[in-house]
Amino acid sequence: MTHAHAIDIWTITFNPLDVPGKYVARKHMVPGGPTDEHHITDTLEAAREKIPPYMVNLGRDPMDIACIVESWI
Repeated sequence: MTHAHAIDIWTITFNPLDVPGKYVARKHMVPGGPTDEHHITDTLEAAREKIPPYMVNLGRDPMDIACIVESWI
């Protein structure tokens, strides 16, 4: 789903249920939800390299589920 005014948000997770033991950078659209775009890496640094350079790291919210490392907007 594409929206004219959608915002990209990337979330980096570690050890999610669908990719145990790996870091995953996943793109979400707001509004719209998760997209098919994602990258699986062995390190946090490698996952961060997959985030577009114009994005800003928001860190981690205390309400995030345990596998979320950080979010980028």
